[in-house]
Amino acid sequence: MDSIRSWRRYAWNLIAARLGDVISLVEEVTFRRMDERLGFYLNQADKFPLGRKTAITHQQIAAELGTSREVISRLLKDLEQQGIVELGRGWIRVLKPPM
Repeated sequence: MDSIRSWRRYAWNLIAARLGDVISLVEEVTFRRMDERLGFYLNQADKFPLGRKTAITHQQIAAELGTSREVISRLLKDLEQQGIVELGRGWIRVLKPPM
């Protein structure tokens, strides 16, 4: 690695990018509430286009956000009561942006 400058630069850039990702994740988990994180997650138009069903389970969302299924189910039920999402077995429809 010492003899090839471009390889050294590539390796350090890769390490810096990964470290940045880890720091961002720790910051998000530490300082943002789960309902905010879920709202941001549901605002991703490529994953959840408004008004269209998306095949995803509460367990899959929980795994992506790093929490339990029960927490996600409770928060999604609250959003359903507010008219923001519609829930079904194995699918979610975002009716209006949560944030």
